[in-house]
Amino acid sequence: MLLLLSLLLGGASYSSATVAIAPAPGAPPTNLIRLSSAEIHLDSNGHGRIAQGADLTSETMRFYRSSGGDEGGQEVFYYPVEDTLVSTTLPAGVVARVADVFAKQTSESWQTARRLQVPVEAAPTAGRLRFVLQPGDWDLAVLVPGFAPGFVNAVHATPATLDVGPLRLGVAGRVKARILDARTGKPPGSWEAYVARNGADPKTDEARFFSQRPIAAGGSSLDFGSLPVGGWDLRVESPGRSKPRKAVNVSDPGVSVDLGDVYLTDLGKLRVVLEFPDEVPPATFEVKLTSSVADARIDLGSRTVRASPEAAAEFADIEPGDVDIECSSKEMHIWRTESAVVEPNRTAETRIVIHPLNIHGTVRHGDQAVAGAQISWLSGRKSVGEPPPVTSDALGAFTLKAWAGEDRIGLATLPPGEKTEFVEFVEIEPESTDIPHDVLLPANEIRGVVRDAATGATLEGASVVFVTALDQKEPDENAVSFMIQQKTDADGRFRLANLTEAAVDVAVSMPGYSSSKFPTVRPTAAGADLDVRLGKGGRVFGIVTDETGAPLPAVMVGLDVEPQGQFFAETATTAGDGSYEFRGVSSGSHVLGLIRCASTIVWRPFVVDPDSGDESGDQRQDVQLGREGAPLTVRFVKADGTPAEKKMLRWAIDGVGLPAQSWYEVVRTCGYAEPAETDRLVLRGFPPGSITALSFYSQKSFGTFVNDGSQAEWIIRLPAAEEKRGERVAQGIPSPSD
Repeated sequence: MLLLLSLLLGGASYSSATVAIAPAPGAPPTNLIRLSSAEIHLDSNGHGRIAQGADLTSETMRFYRSSGGDEGGQEVFYYPVEDTLVSTTLPAGVVARVADVFAKQTSESWQTARRLQVPVEAAPTAGRLRFVLQPGDWDLAVLVPGFAPGFVNAVHATPATLDVGPLRLGVAGRVKARILDARTGKPPGSWEAYVARNGADPKTDEARFFSQRPIAAGGSSLDFGSLPVGGWDLRVESPGRSKPRKAVNVSDPGVSVDLGDVYLTDLGKLRVVLEFPDEVPPATFEVKLTSSVADARIDLGSRTVRASPEAAAEFADIEPGDVDIECSSKEMHIWRTESAVVEPNRTAETRIVIHPLNIHGTVRHGDQAVAGAQISWLSGRKSVGEPPPVTSDALGAFTLKAWAGEDRIGLATLPPGEKTEFVEFVEIEPESTDIPHDVLLPANEIRGVVRDAATGATLEGASVVFVTALDQKEPDENAVSFMIQQKTDADGRFRLANLTEAAVDVAVSMPGYSSSKFPTVRPTAAGADLDVRLGKGGRVFGIVTDETGAPLPAVMVGLDVEPQGQFFAETATTAGDGSYEFRGVSSGSHVLGLIRCASTIVWRPFVVDPDSGDESGDQRQDVQLGREGAPLTVRFVKADGTPAEKKMLRWAIDGVGLPAQSWYEVVRTCGYAEPAETDRLVLRGFPPGSITALSFYSQKSFGTFVNDGSQAEWIIRLPAAEEKRGERVAQGIPSPSD
């Protein structure tokens, strides 16, 4: 009776002999709890008070006491006996009164997750969280103000208590903004704000969580204090209104980013007209709209139209702002781009005029006309696609018809009997339809003969690989990189003609022989003559094991890096017993490389010496793979110290360069974040040693740091010239081979 009276007297002071009782976070409320000695009547929310020393024995409920209740006292929480009490601890130094715990079934999305507000309980060394889950398999996300989300996956809840271990939380940044209606200047009726990390793997816990749940909703302002460090794309959504996007850069832990006023506006419309004033191609065009926010491309939709003198594509409900338009036809290989500005409640119109272009002239080798040469269009910068090639006539004359690009086109000319296309770029004047242009073929070539070094006999069928690389000191946007492979003829001879004076790397190999390389060969009009002598090669072999010594099957082992530094020159896959081998390995310096998910990179230079190895000259290289250590974070800054983005890089370990594309493939396969989409890059699996960041194009060093475990984050300062240059990728030109 006294207990019931105390519950009814809401305005009276609570007795120090009672404590508050409430449902545990995640547990359903009840208005009646039957103890072994009494019944407790609670309010409609399941809250009430109970005697301080009450016997908490019940057949249907379990109980626990938490500090932090009335006046620093204890509070009693209850939950059904069939549920699970989950506990975890926060890192030392976390100061917070309440944390948000999001719980979802493992088969569901974060969009349907339950949100539990869990009090932070005082503990001897760190705060503690306790909450209740119903039986099943759960994924958890924990948000503590000031810290990035922590994730616990595959929690199996049974009718028992469960400790999921301490949470690892990194200090986060804070993003703030005022959300306003552009028409009224007041907060809109409803809105939601989402964030997406630039360049992130969409399969990570963090990416899925933020893509499926808003960080804020409704009200007059956005204030979110658990945004992890890095570059983000923030978007605000409101029914029937624009979806403004803002770039957010949380440069350091604890940084607060104030975006100011973010306005929601009415949507606009765009009409794209394709005009064909001279000739209508028999083609269907796709008109695609995109916009750019924080270096991310946003798809705004596409329309398909059939070519006619004037063909229009209509787009409604388009976000106001700058819009990129791409118009393309797969049948005719036509590609054009344009831009437009969309304004609220207005229809913008953009016209793209497309007309055919005739380029004509003669193909000559010196003063001699070249008949039977094949002339093709190439996809160059802001250019057209590739219509069918044409062939020069008996007088070397040709006429190639295609559809005009914007400022230049690429031409590839292949003389009869040759294997190298001569590539050049032809500038196009605005509105030009008739372009005279003569193709002047270069006269340089490389030739040679391949012999057995011991007997002098010529070797038929040897592989000769020619690689023309970009000038590594002064990259030229007009330069063209190619790779062509030939087989030597019955007399062991090879020849590659129609070359400019650009240096060519030549590599010769044949099964059973060591390979031979001739770097930076300069083609000449007389023909650079190579006398290639191949010696019998040795064998490099070994066993690959894990850190326990167990053999690892199906592991790729790389030997050396091809001349352009993109891929391993040769690879082998370990057998069931972990063994691998390379045959025909030449004397000299080599590199053995293993890049594998969740393992530390092995990057081992070694030398094959005729006097080393076993009696047969074979050399054994066993490899033990260790688990990858803590990741390294590299930050890129400009000369003035502000954040700088870097798209593509090469890396060297102790001065020896990793194969760029092979490394990128492993990064993607392992599900790591795409490299260098923001000013921060996370490197995984790098071994101890000197780590150097290199320009992808010039291979100049941007900076070196020593991975000795002393720190997890390093800063690379980019030179001013590199900031301005931008992305320039060499056009790879496919050529016929034997």
